[in-house]
Amino acid sequence: MVLLTSSTVSAVLSVAIISLFTFLLFLVGYVLQQQSVNSLREAIRAPPPAKHTPTLPARFREPDNETDTLFLAGEDDEEAEDQIVQFMDGAPTDPSNIIEIDETGRSQLPSPSTESLAYILALSQPATLCSAALFAQSLSLAPLEARPDQPRLVLLYPSTWETVTSALHMAALSFMRDLHDTYSVIFHPVEFVKGWEDASTNSHLLGELQRTMWEFDRMLYLRTPGMVLDQERVREALRSSSLRKAWTPLTNAVGAEPEMLLWERKRGLLMPRGEMRRMVGSDKSNGLSIQEGESEPALEEVDTAYVLFDRAVQSTEAEKSEVLQRYESGLAQACKGKGLLPGEEDRVDLKRV
Repeated sequence: MVLLTSSTVSAVLSVAIISLFTFLLFLVGYVLQQQSVNSLREAIRAPPPAKHTPTLPARFREPDNETDTLFLAGEDDEEAEDQIVQFMDGAPTDPSNIIEIDETGRSQLPSPSTESLAYILALSQPATLCSAALFAQSLSLAPLEARPDQPRLVLLYPSTWETVTSALHMAALSFMRDLHDTYSVIFHPVEFVKGWEDASTNSHLLGELQRTMWEFDRMLYLRTPGMVLDQERVREALRSSSLRKAWTPLTNAVGAEPEMLLWERKRGLLMPRGEMRRMVGSDKSNGLSIQEGESEPALEEVDTAYVLFDRAVQSTEAEKSEVLQRYESGLAQACKGKGLLPGEEDRVDLKRV
Protein backbone atom coordinates (compact mmCIF):
# COMPACT_ATOMS: atom_id res chain seq x y z
CA MET A 1 0.00 0.00 0.00
CA VAL A 2 1.36 3.27 -1.09
CA LEU A 3 0.82 6.18 1.17
CA LEU A 4 0.36 9.51 -0.53
CA THR A 5 1.47 12.46 1.29
CA SER A 6 -0.18 15.80 0.97
CA SER A 7 2.69 17.13 -1.06
CA THR A 8 2.38 14.32 -3.55
CA VAL A 9 -1.34 14.88 -3.95
CA SER A 10 -0.74 18.58 -4.50
CA ALA A 11 1.86 17.87 -7.15
CA VAL A 12 -0.42 15.43 -8.98
CA LEU A 13 -3.30 17.89 -8.94
CA SER A 14 -1.07 20.68 -10.18
CA VAL A 15 0.21 18.57 -13.08
CA ALA A 16 -3.35 17.57 -14.00
CA ILE A 17 -4.59 21.14 -13.93
CA ILE A 18 -1.61 22.38 -15.95
CA SER A 19 -2.09 19.61 -18.51
CA LEU A 20 -5.78 20.41 -18.82
CA PHE A 21 -5.18 24.10 -19.35
CA THR A 22 -2.38 23.34 -21.83
CA PHE A 23 -4.71 21.12 -23.85
CA LEU A 24 -7.44 23.76 -23.79
CA LEU A 25 -5.01 26.44 -24.95
CA PHE A 26 -3.80 24.15 -27.75
CA LEU A 27 -7.39 23.47 -28.80
CA VAL A 28 -8.28 27.17 -28.83
CA GLY A 29 -5.16 27.98 -30.86
CA TYR A 30 -5.93 25.25 -33.36
CA VAL A 31 -9.48 26.53 -33.86
CA LEU A 32 -8.27 30.10 -34.34
CA GLN A 33 -5.64 28.93 -36.81
CA GLN A 34 -8.23 27.08 -38.92
CA GLN A 35 -10.49 30.12 -38.94
CA SER A 36 -7.61 32.31 -40.11
CA VAL A 37 -6.69 29.86 -42.85
CA ASN A 38 -10.28 29.71 -44.09
CA SER A 39 -10.51 33.51 -44.07
CA LEU A 40 -7.34 33.78 -46.13
CA ARG A 41 -8.64 31.24 -48.63
CA GLU A 42 -11.86 33.18 -49.05
CA ALA A 43 -9.92 36.42 -49.50
CA ILE A 44 -7.60 35.18 -52.22
CA ARG A 45 -10.18 33.10 -54.05
CA ALA A 46 -11.10 34.61 -57.50
CA PRO A 47 -14.67 35.91 -57.56
CA PRO A 48 -17.06 33.92 -59.71
CA PRO A 49 -17.81 35.45 -63.13
CA ALA A 50 -20.78 37.74 -63.07
CA LYS A 51 -23.80 36.40 -64.83
CA HIS A 52 -24.39 38.43 -68.03
CA THR A 53 -27.76 40.10 -67.99
CA PRO A 54 -28.85 41.65 -71.32
CA THR A 55 -29.88 45.27 -70.88
CA LEU A 56 -31.32 47.90 -73.18
CA PRO A 57 -29.87 51.38 -73.65
CA ALA A 58 -31.00 53.89 -71.06
CA ARG A 59 -33.33 55.65 -73.45
CA PHE A 60 -35.40 52.47 -73.84
CA ARG A 61 -35.57 51.85 -70.07
CA GLU A 62 -37.32 55.11 -69.29
CA PRO A 63 -40.82 54.84 -67.82
CA ASP A 64 -42.26 56.78 -70.74
CA ASN A 65 -41.08 54.08 -73.12
CA GLU A 66 -42.43 51.13 -71.14
CA THR A 67 -45.85 51.67 -72.65
CA ASP A 68 -44.57 51.76 -76.23
CA THR A 69 -46.19 49.07 -78.31
CA LEU A 70 -45.86 47.59 -81.74
CA PHE A 71 -48.98 47.11 -83.82
CA LEU A 72 -49.09 44.74 -86.76
CA ALA A 73 -52.10 44.65 -88.99
CA GLY A 74 -53.34 41.11 -89.52
CA GLU A 75 -54.87 39.81 -92.68
CA ASP A 76 -58.22 39.18 -90.94
CA ASP A 77 -58.43 42.59 -89.35
CA GLU A 78 -60.55 44.74 -91.66
CA GLU A 79 -60.05 47.91 -89.65
CA ALA A 80 -56.25 47.69 -89.47
CA GLU A 81 -54.21 49.71 -91.95
CA ASP A 82 -51.32 48.26 -93.92
CA GLN A 83 -48.77 49.83 -91.65
CA ILE A 84 -46.49 48.90 -88.79
CA VAL A 85 -46.32 51.81 -86.38
CA GLN A 86 -43.71 51.76 -83.66
CA PHE A 87 -44.00 54.47 -81.03
CA MET A 88 -40.62 55.57 -79.72
CA ASP A 89 -39.23 58.56 -77.85
CA GLY A 90 -42.64 60.12 -77.32
CA ALA A 91 -43.16 60.79 -81.04
CA PRO A 92 -45.78 58.29 -82.24
CA THR A 93 -46.72 60.33 -85.28
CA ASP A 94 -43.18 60.73 -86.61
CA PRO A 95 -43.19 59.60 -90.29
CA SER A 96 -39.75 58.07 -89.83
CA ASN A 97 -41.32 55.50 -87.46
CA ILE A 98 -43.89 54.33 -90.00
CA ILE A 99 -43.12 51.33 -92.18
CA GLU A 100 -45.50 50.97 -95.08
CA ILE A 101 -46.42 47.57 -96.50
CA ASP A 102 -46.87 47.31 -100.25
CA GLU A 103 -49.27 45.00 -102.08
CA THR A 104 -46.75 42.13 -102.10
CA GLY A 105 -46.43 42.23 -98.33
CA ARG A 106 -42.91 43.66 -98.38
CA SER A 107 -42.01 46.51 -96.11
CA GLN A 108 -40.77 49.77 -97.54
CA LEU A 109 -38.20 51.03 -95.07
CA PRO A 110 -37.65 54.79 -94.91
CA SER A 111 -34.26 55.94 -96.08
CA PRO A 112 -31.88 56.84 -93.22
CA SER A 113 -31.20 60.53 -92.74
CA THR A 114 -28.61 60.38 -90.00
CA GLU A 115 -25.52 60.82 -92.18
CA SER A 116 -23.79 64.17 -92.26
CA LEU A 117 -23.08 65.02 -95.92
CA ALA A 118 -21.35 67.87 -97.73
CA TYR A 119 -20.18 69.06 -101.13
CA ILE A 120 -16.67 70.49 -101.27
CA LEU A 121 -15.17 72.83 -103.86
CA ALA A 122 -11.63 74.22 -104.10
CA LEU A 123 -11.37 77.91 -104.98
CA SER A 124 -7.94 78.54 -106.46
CA GLN A 125 -8.89 82.02 -107.73
CA PRO A 126 -11.41 84.61 -106.52
CA ALA A 127 -13.29 84.32 -109.83
CA THR A 128 -14.25 80.72 -108.98
CA LEU A 129 -16.49 82.09 -106.23
CA CYS A 130 -19.01 82.81 -108.98
CA SER A 131 -18.97 79.16 -110.02
CA ALA A 132 -19.46 78.13 -106.38
CA ALA A 133 -22.43 80.46 -106.08
CA LEU A 134 -23.95 78.96 -109.23
CA PHE A 135 -23.35 75.47 -107.80
CA ALA A 136 -25.19 76.31 -104.58
CA GLN A 137 -28.01 77.90 -106.54
CA SER A 138 -28.34 74.87 -108.84
CA LEU A 139 -28.69 72.45 -105.90
CA SER A 140 -31.07 74.78 -104.01
CA LEU A 141 -28.87 74.87 -100.93
CA ALA A 142 -30.77 76.85 -98.32
CA PRO A 143 -29.40 78.39 -95.10
CA LEU A 144 -28.74 75.91 -92.30
CA GLU A 145 -31.52 77.34 -90.16
CA ALA A 146 -34.10 76.68 -92.88
CA ARG A 147 -33.02 73.12 -93.76
CA PRO A 148 -30.68 71.64 -91.13
CA ASP A 149 -30.86 68.14 -92.67
CA GLN A 150 -29.57 69.11 -96.12
CA PRO A 151 -25.94 68.64 -97.27
CA ARG A 152 -23.58 71.52 -96.53
CA LEU A 153 -21.28 73.24 -99.01
CA VAL A 154 -17.61 73.52 -97.97
CA LEU A 155 -15.41 75.98 -99.89
CA LEU A 156 -11.63 75.67 -99.59
CA TYR A 157 -9.68 78.85 -100.31
CA PRO A 158 -6.10 80.07 -99.69
CA SER A 159 -5.74 81.78 -96.32
CA THR A 160 -3.68 84.50 -98.06
CA TRP A 161 -6.93 85.95 -99.41
CA GLU A 162 -7.58 87.36 -95.94
CA THR A 163 -4.35 89.38 -95.91
CA VAL A 164 -4.19 90.66 -99.50
CA THR A 165 -5.59 94.18 -99.80
CA SER A 166 -6.21 94.28 -103.55
CA ALA A 167 -9.62 95.31 -104.84
CA LEU A 168 -10.20 91.81 -106.20
CA HIS A 169 -9.60 90.07 -102.88
CA MET A 170 -11.61 92.64 -100.95
CA ALA A 171 -14.49 92.03 -103.35
CA ALA A 172 -14.05 88.27 -102.89
CA LEU A 173 -14.27 88.52 -99.09
CA SER A 174 -17.36 90.70 -99.36
CA PHE A 175 -19.03 88.22 -101.70
CA MET A 176 -18.10 85.35 -99.36
CA ARG A 177 -20.09 87.02 -96.59
CA ASP A 178 -23.07 87.26 -98.94
CA LEU A 179 -22.80 83.56 -99.79
CA HIS A 180 -22.62 82.63 -96.12
CA ASP A 181 -25.86 84.48 -95.42
CA THR A 182 -27.66 83.12 -98.49
CA TYR A 183 -26.63 79.45 -98.64
CA SER A 184 -25.50 76.69 -96.32
CA VAL A 185 -21.79 77.45 -96.88
CA ILE A 186 -18.75 76.68 -94.73
CA PHE A 187 -15.58 78.60 -95.65
CA HIS A 188 -12.37 76.75 -94.81
CA PRO A 189 -9.12 78.72 -95.21
CA VAL A 190 -6.07 76.63 -96.16
CA GLU A 191 -2.51 77.50 -95.18
CA PHE A 192 0.09 76.44 -97.72
CA VAL A 193 2.43 73.71 -96.48
CA LYS A 194 6.11 74.65 -96.27
CA GLY A 195 8.24 72.74 -98.74
CA TRP A 196 5.46 72.63 -101.32
CA GLU A 197 6.36 75.92 -102.94
CA ASP A 198 6.38 74.34 -106.40
CA ALA A 199 2.96 72.74 -105.97
CA SER A 200 -0.07 74.36 -107.56
CA THR A 201 -2.67 76.18 -105.51
CA ASN A 202 -5.19 73.46 -106.25
CA SER A 203 -2.76 70.80 -104.93
CA HIS A 204 -2.47 72.67 -101.64
CA LEU A 205 -6.25 72.87 -101.38
CA LEU A 206 -6.77 69.18 -102.17
CA GLY A 207 -4.13 68.24 -99.60
CA GLU A 208 -6.42 69.72 -96.97
CA LEU A 209 -8.91 66.93 -97.69
CA GLN A 210 -6.52 64.38 -96.19
CA ARG A 211 -5.02 66.52 -93.43
CA THR A 212 -8.26 67.66 -91.81
CA MET A 213 -10.46 65.63 -89.45
CA TRP A 214 -13.79 66.51 -91.02
CA GLU A 215 -17.00 66.37 -89.04
CA PHE A 216 -18.93 64.91 -91.97
CA ASP A 217 -19.54 61.26 -92.82
CA ARG A 218 -19.13 61.79 -96.55
CA MET A 219 -18.08 64.65 -98.85
CA LEU A 220 -18.22 64.91 -102.65
CA TYR A 221 -15.46 66.96 -104.28
CA LEU A 222 -16.01 68.47 -107.74
CA ARG A 223 -13.45 70.52 -109.63
CA THR A 224 -14.22 74.11 -110.46
CA PRO A 225 -15.20 75.99 -112.48
CA GLY A 226 -18.14 73.87 -113.53
CA MET A 227 -21.91 73.70 -113.76
CA VAL A 228 -24.51 71.20 -112.60
CA LEU A 229 -26.59 69.75 -115.44
CA ASP A 230 -28.40 67.00 -113.53
CA GLN A 231 -29.13 68.00 -109.95
CA GLU A 232 -30.58 64.63 -108.92
CA ARG A 233 -27.57 62.66 -110.15
CA VAL A 234 -25.18 64.93 -108.28
CA ARG A 235 -27.22 64.48 -105.10
CA GLU A 236 -27.33 60.72 -105.63
CA ALA A 237 -23.55 60.56 -106.09
CA LEU A 238 -23.16 62.04 -102.61
CA ARG A 239 -25.77 59.98 -100.78
CA SER A 240 -25.40 56.73 -102.75
CA SER A 241 -25.17 53.66 -100.52
CA SER A 242 -23.41 51.46 -103.13
CA LEU A 243 -20.01 52.99 -102.41
CA ARG A 244 -17.85 49.98 -103.24
CA LYS A 245 -19.45 49.62 -106.66
CA ALA A 246 -18.98 53.26 -107.63
CA TRP A 247 -15.80 54.26 -105.77
CA THR A 248 -12.32 52.79 -105.29
CA PRO A 249 -9.34 53.85 -103.12
CA LEU A 250 -7.34 56.78 -104.49
CA THR A 251 -4.28 56.01 -106.65
CA ASN A 252 -1.80 58.04 -108.73
CA ALA A 253 -3.97 57.38 -111.77
CA VAL A 254 -6.27 60.19 -110.67
CA GLY A 255 -3.69 62.81 -111.71
CA ALA A 256 -2.87 66.21 -110.26
CA GLU A 257 -6.22 67.78 -111.21
CA PRO A 258 -8.92 65.22 -110.35
CA GLU A 259 -12.37 66.02 -111.64
CA MET A 260 -14.29 64.29 -108.86
CA LEU A 261 -13.42 62.62 -105.54
CA LEU A 262 -15.33 61.23 -102.61
CA TRP A 263 -14.15 61.52 -99.02
CA GLU A 264 -15.57 58.98 -96.59
CA ARG A 265 -14.86 58.88 -92.88
CA LYS A 266 -14.01 55.16 -92.83
CA ARG A 267 -12.17 54.82 -96.17
CA GLY A 268 -10.64 58.25 -96.76
CA LEU A 269 -10.30 59.63 -100.30
CA LEU A 270 -11.88 57.61 -103.10
CA MET A 271 -11.93 58.05 -106.88
CA PRO A 272 -14.83 57.14 -109.17
CA ARG A 273 -15.02 53.86 -111.00
CA GLY A 274 -17.30 52.36 -113.64
CA GLU A 275 -20.40 54.35 -114.50
CA MET A 276 -19.62 56.95 -111.85
CA ARG A 277 -16.71 58.20 -113.99
CA ARG A 278 -19.17 59.37 -116.63
CA MET A 279 -20.90 61.74 -114.27
CA VAL A 280 -18.35 64.52 -114.91
CA GLY A 281 -17.69 65.71 -118.46
CA SER A 282 -16.20 68.76 -120.16
CA ASP A 283 -17.47 71.40 -122.53
CA LYS A 284 -16.54 70.62 -126.14
CA SER A 285 -15.69 74.22 -126.94
CA ASN A 286 -13.00 74.28 -124.23
CA GLY A 287 -11.00 71.36 -125.54
CA LEU A 288 -11.11 69.23 -122.38
CA SER A 289 -11.48 65.45 -122.33
CA ILE A 290 -13.16 63.22 -119.83
CA GLN A 291 -10.11 60.98 -119.44
CA GLU A 292 -6.55 61.82 -120.36
CA GLY A 293 -5.59 60.38 -123.74
CA GLU A 294 -9.17 59.85 -124.85
CA SER A 295 -11.05 61.90 -127.41
CA GLU A 296 -13.88 63.93 -126.01
CA PRO A 297 -17.38 63.00 -127.14
CA ALA A 298 -20.12 65.57 -127.34
CA LEU A 299 -22.10 66.17 -124.17
CA GLU A 300 -25.23 64.67 -125.68
CA GLU A 301 -23.34 61.41 -126.23
CA VAL A 302 -22.28 60.93 -122.61
CA ASP A 303 -24.18 60.67 -119.39
CA THR A 304 -22.92 63.93 -117.90
CA ALA A 305 -24.32 65.46 -114.73
CA TYR A 306 -21.56 68.03 -114.09
CA VAL A 307 -19.66 69.85 -116.83
CA LEU A 308 -16.21 71.43 -116.41
CA PHE A 309 -14.86 74.58 -118.04
CA ASP A 310 -11.29 75.69 -118.66
CA ARG A 311 -10.43 79.22 -117.52
CA ALA A 312 -7.37 79.35 -119.76
CA VAL A 313 -9.18 78.92 -123.06
CA GLN A 314 -11.13 81.83 -124.45
CA SER A 315 -13.82 81.22 -127.06
CA THR A 316 -15.48 83.61 -129.46
CA GLU A 317 -19.25 83.99 -129.39
CA ALA A 318 -19.52 81.81 -132.49
CA GLU A 319 -17.45 79.03 -130.91
CA LYS A 320 -19.32 78.99 -127.61
CA SER A 321 -21.47 75.93 -127.07
CA GLU A 322 -24.98 76.11 -125.72
CA VAL A 323 -23.76 74.77 -122.39
CA LEU A 324 -21.02 77.42 -122.13
CA GLN A 325 -23.49 80.18 -122.95
CA ARG A 326 -25.82 78.84 -120.28
CA TYR A 327 -22.93 78.76 -117.82
CA GLU A 328 -21.88 82.35 -118.51
CA SER A 329 -25.48 83.47 -118.17
CA GLY A 330 -25.67 81.76 -114.79
CA LEU A 331 -22.45 83.43 -113.64
CA ALA A 332 -23.80 86.82 -114.65
CA GLN A 333 -26.91 86.26 -112.56
CA ALA A 334 -24.96 84.87 -109.61
CA CYS A 335 -22.35 87.60 -109.14
CA LYS A 336 -22.71 90.35 -111.70
CA GLY A 337 -21.41 93.63 -110.32
CA LYS A 338 -19.40 91.97 -107.55
CA GLY A 339 -16.05 92.75 -109.20
CA LEU A 340 -15.19 89.11 -109.86
CA LEU A 341 -16.28 88.38 -113.43
CA PRO A 342 -13.80 88.55 -116.34
CA GLY A 343 -14.17 91.76 -118.30
CA GLU A 344 -14.69 93.90 -115.23
CA GLU A 345 -12.09 96.14 -113.68
CA ASP A 346 -10.49 93.24 -111.80
CA ARG A 347 -9.29 91.43 -114.92
CA VAL A 348 -5.66 92.56 -114.53
CA ASP A 349 -5.58 91.51 -110.87
CA LEU A 350 -7.11 88.15 -111.74
CA LYS A 351 -4.14 87.23 -113.94
CA ARG A 352 -1.74 87.94 -111.10
CA VAL A 353 -3.32 85.44 -108.69
